[in-house]
Amino acid sequence: MSDRREKPETSRMGPSLAFAALILIAYPLSIGPMVWLAENGYIAGDNAFVIAIYVPLDLLVERVPAIKVVLLSYIGLWSSG
Repeated sequence: MSDRREKPETSRMGPSLAFAALILIAYPLSIGPMVWLAENGYIAGDNAFVIAIYVPLDLLVERVPAIKVVLLSYIGLWSSG
């Protein structure tokens, strides 16, 4: 017989939940630096790949006015215009 005890299922989910939380926070915050990069010529503003990445945020902004206010304010921090 082995004395090794199995970890409970919840302790295995911890890193996965932390990673998911990190992605959910980092994804919307990444739009600010992308705006800065586009405005300063480091990436093309009409780059189809970049636009496709942020389509879910665009759809969310269209449907939730409170998120629109917050996200546009945040983008304004990164925008020079």
